[in-house]
Amino acid sequence: MPVVDPSQTFIHLEDGGTAKEVPVGPDFWQTIGQRTDLHDGRLLTSGYTRADFPHWEMHPEGEELILASSGAFTLIVEGGETTALSAGQIAIVPRGKWHRLTVQDPGQTVFVTPGKGTQHKPLSGSKAD
Repeated sequence: MPVVDPSQTFIHLEDGGTAKEVPVGPDFWQTIGQRTDLHDGRLLTSGYTRADFPHWEMHPEGEELILASSGAFTLIVEGGETTALSAGQIAIVPRGKWHRLTVQDPGQTVFVTPGKGTQHKPLSGSKAD
């Protein structure tokens, strides 16, 4: 059975039950819109989250799950709604909502994200500020 480092490889949980490794480079999220092979199913990744997200993101094709394995975070959703997320808790980010994560206590996070349609925008000057 393969073991993967989620900081270097995502897992694509395809519709139908297949799980495939997807190498991740520096332009992964900037080019995901062109990756039709990732449109179905979900992407799973995990990492040690040390710093606030440097941008807003939005997933128009489905809800995102964020699990805090350790640490403490705040999920900020457009319009100013905030949700505290502590170790062992899962937040469900609504489809089509701009959101970001801020760090109160660094820790391990797991993300299950729809690949199709994911968008990013800068923090400053956005409607979600």
